[in-house]
Amino acid sequence: MGPGYSQTEPGRLDPLSLAAGCVPLVYENEAQTLLSGVQGKVTPYCLLLFIAASSVLAGKSAQPVHVIPFEMYRNAVWLPVGANGSEPLSFIVDSAAGNCVISREAATRLGLHLVELGEQRNVGPAENKVQMAASPNVVFTVGGSTVTTHGIVLPFDLPSETWGKRFDGALGYPWLVKYVTEIDYDSRRILLYDPDTYEHDGVGTVLPLRPGAKYPVVRVKVGLPNGTMIEGDFGMDTGGTTSVIFNAPFVRQHDLISAGREYVPRLIDSPHVGVGGTGRRLLGRVPFVELGPFRIDSPVAGFVHAEAGSLSEGNVSGFLGANLLHRFNIVFDYSRDRVILRPNSHFQDPDDYDMSGMGIRARGSDLGEFYVHRVLPDSPAEAAGVEAGDLLVALDGRPTTGLRLEDVTRLFTQAGAEREVTLSRNGQPRKVKLLLRKLL
Repeated sequence: MGPGYSQTEPGRLDPLSLAAGCVPLVYENEAQTLLSGVQGKVTPYCLLLFIAASSVLAGKSAQPVHVIPFEMYRNAVWLPVGANGSEPLSFIVDSAAGNCVISREAATRLGLHLVELGEQRNVGPAENKVQMAASPNVVFTVGGSTVTTHGIVLPFDLPSETWGKRFDGALGYPWLVKYVTEIDYDSRRILLYDPDTYEHDGVGTVLPLRPGAKYPVVRVKVGLPNGTMIEGDFGMDTGGTTSVIFNAPFVRQHDLISAGREYVPRLIDSPHVGVGGTGRRLLGRVPFVELGPFRIDSPVAGFVHAEAGSLSEGNVSGFLGANLLHRFNIVFDYSRDRVILRPNSHFQDPDDYDMSGMGIRARGSDLGEFYVHRVLPDSPAEAAGVEAGDLLVALDGRPTTGLRLEDVTRLFTQAGAEREVTLSRNGQPRKVKLLLRKLL
């Protein structure tokens, strides 16, 4: 069985199959009609030579049918997407989504016709049940490209706050499979090619994809602290940020939580936030990840220990997220079951993690107000007396007005730096100084 496929009791909808685009005919009347159609170890010197040799984009033998600029925010790909001719919505390109997804708030605001599917389990990382709906035959439009598909409608309660950017939905498999899709993180453009005429010019490393899967699945090697390596099948998730996520069965099989504790001083309890809710995980690092011939050292890793949600199942070993994937210009070619990777200028970007001990989220109509939602024990923030609920008013004397969450959090990723933070607690200002140090 491909990823996301599982058995379904008669009369019940399996949300994993829905997310993967494999939907059993289990509903009567309109819902049944709707769901039946858902489509659901490179040295720095050699690397520089490779990047120089790769300056010509793959696929130049055929011209792209669409070239779409994108915004790169927190290493994810953001696009203005219309739904049934609407004003542009704020979408990400999510290669791990088996369908195109839209928030319930946006779907309601646009007056989309909804077919309620009730509460479902195993929707994204959420361990709780999630209220799901579908909207038939939505026309999604971006940069001259269109795809008509059934939109999956889910509640987006936390993602906008954690992204620090309005998050209305995600373009997934139905859009990606229509083209040969190149994501060029260097030029911040998406190039869409006709699968019938596209030809790879030989530049880049070609890796096979798991045939028939509704998201890209590749073979990955993972280094462990004891010097051994393990292998698994990992989904490529341009819509997730953490460099590598290990699903719960893979974590248990290889005792990865114990391995993680051998490699870093401690693991951090950091729930995985997604559409519909959260799932339990610990954050740490692993010595390295190998994707084809490419090695990424000491990436941030999530060790899932949830008992429900899609990451609690063993369809794949885990996922590679945008903090790793943005190091390559990537061609997704579903028509030939392959992905093409070319290291880019981001290949040696550090995989930084917060060094203050403050978990910061954004709120307000423009997501321009930043608040502390948690404080890690034994951290600079705890030592300075920072508390959950504190508002960040200024950083190093500069008001936070006009900043984005990405700008704020980036200031807390420089080991040895001292930051003066002006907080507001119950309307009273308070200044603290944080000496940043590595926590992960």
